[in-house]
Amino acid sequence: MECLRYLGHLSFLLEINGTTCVINPSKRANFSLSDVRRCDLVFITSEEPGSCDPQLVKLINERTFATVVAPRQVLSKIDISDKFKVDVKLSDKFSLKGLDVYVSKSMHPQSIYPVGYVISSAKWRVYYSGSTYSFTDMNKIPCDIAILPIAGTYCMDAFAAASACRDLRPKYAIPIAYETVKGGNYASTTEFTQDLPKCTKPIVLRPGSTAQLKK
Repeated sequence: MECLRYLGHLSFLLEINGTTCVINPSKRANFSLSDVRRCDLVFITSEEPGSCDPQLVKLINERTFATVVAPRQVLSKIDISDKFKVDVKLSDKFSLKGLDVYVSKSMHPQSIYPVGYVISSAKWRVYYSGSTYSFTDMNKIPCDIAILPIAGTYCMDAFAAASACRDLRPKYAIPIAYETVKGGNYASTTEFTQDLPKCTKPIVLRPGSTAQLKK
């Protein structure tokens, strides 16, 4: 089964090509270890608390022996064996546990070294942007599924994310970072979905819900 599960805020679980990936595990998403029965890879986009909780990542690793993929600035905060760490830099391309990974640019001035990821199998190219503003060469990122923030606080708002999709032209677009942080902004998923290009189908996932991937 290939699927996406939204865990809230910036946290996602992706099952693709027999590999289970957890992206940006953070307690800001009301993340629970019970959400992760299996994990092969953990992807982290920045050292910001909304993207990474070092203690939670350590617990996931201890429970599943997952490999953690992140910039050096993130990995330095996580107390696990180096054999489970993969240090990445912008524009890196590599294969890991049956998936191809491309490390994309991210515009998040609050972070020391932010990144995004394109995680690909033979069937799917999933672009997870992380908490980012739009940038001029974002349209060069090839993807079938675009997972983009719409909160508008330290990242794109709904209008900017929909505009990015008009350049990216993915088959599916999934908004994240909305209505998930207590006391934070409440972004409109409707504003995002109504501005998408006709070639792109929106998938709006409430925290804890899952979407099956179908070509």
